[in-house]
Amino acid sequence: MSAVHPPRRKRIRLSPEVRREQILEAALVEFGSHGFDGTSIEAIARRVGMSQAGLYAHFRGKDDILVSLLQSTLMPPGDWGQWAPGAETTVAGFVDAWLTEAYDRLAQPRVLAVIRLLIAEGNRVPGVLGAWRARMLDETRRILDRFVAAGLLRDSVLSRHVMLAFSPAVHTVMWRLVFGDTPQIATETRAMRDAHRELLLALLQPEPPATLAPPTPTPPPPPFARSRSAPHVGRAQRMKPSSAGGQKAGFQASIAGAATAGPVKGTKRTP
Repeated sequence: MSAVHPPRRKRIRLSPEVRREQILEAALVEFGSHGFDGTSIEAIARRVGMSQAGLYAHFRGKDDILVSLLQSTLMPPGDWGQWAPGAETTVAGFVDAWLTEAYDRLAQPRVLAVIRLLIAEGNRVPGVLGAWRARMLDETRRILDRFVAAGLLRDSVLSRHVMLAFSPAVHTVMWRLVFGDTPQIATETRAMRDAHRELLLALLQPEPPATLAPPTPTPPPPPFARSRSAPHVGRAQRMKPSSAGGQKAGFQASIAGAATAGPVKGTKRTP
């Protein structure tokens, strides 16, 4: 009588994309536990449950795994197209969406683990880090430039120096990596996010359009300044006699003047 063998388990073939993701997850755990130099391809393959030959079908070696890990985590494709100005876009809406994207991603355990690995082993792949930094800054600058050109954001020091836009969020990551996920760090992270929002709104809110000020009325010219040492004397005052004696003298002078002047033209002298 022949022995009865249990049915063989059907082998499940996974897609290359799924296999690569499994390898990256396993490598991240090994790198975090033993460092880059202390991790072997054999250890990564064993954690995935595959042979070394199977792993080499997806990656050329540890350096290739590290590069793919950084790129897939810190430079995910297709995330930048959503940032386009629209008719309903407001500054507050833009800022809230940007902060949600930044803080939610930086809170993911895998992102934190990759950043920790980046700090420890980043000198091994300076080209990868330089490309990641350049792409991150360039894409952010293009986004801000589009919104500034549309008049939705102000052209300010923040839009011209985009590293300032990341700084508060990066500080919260450093706090978590150094001090861990404690309640105090969680409270400080929320406070930092609120302050970050206030900063972005203050520096990106468009300035109100300038209004024309009403014209300043021209002041009337100053009155004619009269000299105190020589008071003005009117014509009536010059002709008005100052006393009765003056009136009599003036009358006599008029008679004498008429007598010496001779007859008026057109009249006859009386004998």
